[in-house]
Amino acid sequence: MVGVRFRPPAGGPALGVPLSELRDLRVDLAELLPAAARALPATLDPGIAAERALDVAGLLVADGALDPAVSQATALLGDPAARVEQVADEVGLSMRQLRRRFHAGHRLRPKTLQRVCRFQRFVRELDAAAVHATWRWPPRRLATPTSRT
Repeated sequence: MVGVRFRPPAGGPALGVPLSELRDLRVDLAELLPAAARALPATLDPGIAAERALDVAGLLVADGALDPAVSQATALLGDPAARVEQVADEVGLSMRQLRRRFHAGHRLRPKTLQRVCRFQRFVRELDAAAVHATWRWPPRRLATPTSRT
């Protein structure tokens, strides 16, 4: 099985369907894009299938027109200090329209995307700290025997 994961908000325009309609579903490519599915028969070698899937995904993304307001809002919401209301104003949308377009492009609400970005930033910082830390097990306080006299 080969799958493709699109960066937000490229999935909806690439597939020609709002992502909100595909939420919590596993959809076969043949149901959405039969011509693309014919290029990826199930009998392909996994390595060749992965290459072709990447080619098909690249063509889909190139053909799909991204919503510029959602793309800009996505970039702005990566800033932890950004407020969703201010981002909506900055991209020229009402809060309601921003939520609706986000739902179609991301399957998420703007605030939820901001929380996901915050968590991903935390994980990256944790990983970076782990690289520089010297882990030792057991910790010294547990490794040093205490004597009772």
